[in-house]
Amino acid sequence: MLGDNNSKEVKEFLSGKDIELDMEHFFEYDIYQNIAHCSMLREVGYLSDTEFSKISKSLKELLKSHKEGKLHYKDYDVEDCHMLIETALTQKLGDIGGKIHLLRSRNDQAQTLQHMYLKDKSVEVALALIKLCSVLVDKADSKIFPAFTHMQVAQPTTFGHYLLSKADESVGILNDLKHFYSKANKSPLGACALTGSPGIGEVKNNRKLTAKLLGFDSLVKNTMHTISSRSNIAADFVYLLNKTMIMLSKTSKDLIYWNILGLIDIGNGFTTSSSIMPQKKNPDVAELIIGKACKVSGYLHSLLSISSSVPTGYMRTFQEVKPILINATEETFSSIEIAAAMLGSISINEKLAIGLLEKSNATAADAATELSVEDKIPFRQAYFEVKEGKHTFPIEKSIKSRKALGEPGNVKEDKKNCFSELKEYKKWFKGKKAQSEDVVNHLLEL
Repeated sequence: MLGDNNSKEVKEFLSGKDIELDMEHFFEYDIYQNIAHCSMLREVGYLSDTEFSKISKSLKELLKSHKEGKLHYKDYDVEDCHMLIETALTQKLGDIGGKIHLLRSRNDQAQTLQHMYLKDKSVEVALALIKLCSVLVDKADSKIFPAFTHMQVAQPTTFGHYLLSKADESVGILNDLKHFYSKANKSPLGACALTGSPGIGEVKNNRKLTAKLLGFDSLVKNTMHTISSRSNIAADFVYLLNKTMIMLSKTSKDLIYWNILGLIDIGNGFTTSSSIMPQKKNPDVAELIIGKACKVSGYLHSLLSISSSVPTGYMRTFQEVKPILINATEETFSSIEIAAAMLGSISINEKLAIGLLEKSNATAADAATELSVEDKIPFRQAYFEVKEGKHTFPIEKSIKSRKALGEPGNVKEDKKNCFSELKEYKKWFKGKKAQSEDVVNHLLEL
């Protein structure tokens, strides 16, 4: 804790904008966590029913003031939301307020809030990604479009096949987020500073009770690992955000390139003009998504660096995890939402697409395959004969001949399968969101 021996400069350096981030992103979680913790202290006999009732009522009043914008952290000489809550309760309730910190430390408090935040944000990101996928699948059609290798026209496909490739990639990330939720759904509360807390008589920490009250499925068992892992689990989540942003960045690069070729047109609402060149229509939204993807990649690297730079236990270094995690989450969430809208605005120039495919002889590989099979000659011989122009293959036939799962001619069936998968993920993540809401409602009734 900061003390009188710390100068103003030192206090500002140590706290930075930490309390501002607390008040905006973590204060409500801390209220709920305090209600659960104090309920446990009542159950083990440290707090009386009357004391708990006063604390619970005061915590709910603080929450109400916060939501109404009437609670100002600058009115309290504190460095974080944990001490603000304790200070406010002590000012109002006297010594009773000083009882709430038994059997815990700010170390496990902060870690618990982070787990609560990660649970909620993983659900929010997943639901946004499902919305994006729905746009991709809904827009997926059988319009002919070129597939590219080495940034050159390679083979015929459909634009629907391309969009479904992004949906398939997103479904993989949804599966990862589902597994991550299970990892975040373990309570750190009760690990205290590092080694748990001593049981004195009947007053013993009941970690299972607080975990249940806060809606966690289980515990992060080893207390030392619990406190040491703050940056690790944040990095696990930001890794998934990074995968999402990589997908959005690659998609944005594709759109920019195809927009230049004239194959697609991005809706006017997602482009800007130049301050000097009136003819310009710049794909700024797509370009900015690429920039934001670079930032999220940097955030991941920062978290991994923190994880490898601290010894086992706790160091103030972990304070830097908070802004990184928040920024990565917000950048990714906003990018998913705007990308969904932008992709929905795209129109395709199929006539130009077919022209490019014909000019590039994009069915050459199909022609070689057909020649090899029908004339019963080695594929390599057929390859060179096609290269010399001795055999061709129609574009429409190329697509229609590819009807296996995940191929261009199977778009209709693949759309159906993808919608089915998305429906199941939506049900699962919405169920977790409802569970969190039920937990909050129960805590506010205590």
